[in-house]
Amino acid sequence: GATTSDGKNFWAIGQLSGVAYTTFGSTGTFTSVGPATDAGRTVNIYDGQLYGAFHEGATGSIKTVGTGLPTTASTYANLPGVASITLSPYNFYLCDLSSAVPGNDTLYLVDDAAGAVKKYSLVGGVWSDSGTIPVMAASKGLTGKVNGTSVQLFVTAMDTGGTGSGTL
Repeated sequence: GATTSDGKNFWAIGQLSGVAYTTFGSTGTFTSVGPATDAGRTVNIYDGQLYGAFHEGATGSIKTVGTGLPTTASTYANLPGVASITLSPYNFYLCDLSSAVPGNDTLYLVDDAAGAVKKYSLVGGVWSDSGTIPVMAASKGLTGKVNGTSVQLFVTAMDTGGTGSGTL
């Protein structure tokens, strides 16, 4: 997975490399900004903070990568309450649905193994499980759009029948 903050700065994650940073136009030059891991899946930026989805053996997690948008060596930190969940998180979407909670207070993550989108709500500084939405098995992509106090989610699933097509 990869993401950009402005079309000039890029962060990527790989199964063996961890999170790396580069700039547009650089030729093969990457700076490791997170420890190497065989568990990296995708990276996203929300409110100026870089996050990653990881699947480590039988558990998964969503983590912050450094502070803000790191360009030098940093560490990963589990989101409280979403550490070592027994899911296979592939992608995620963070948003702000409650004016009573400052910043992002709702997390959706797609579990590609279970065919589900899990919802978490930030309660007292800890992410708490708020339910499950069934989706197609092998769903991997997830994004959303806030509409007032609700969210419209978009999920992609890969074809498991060998036709090369996918589903949105």
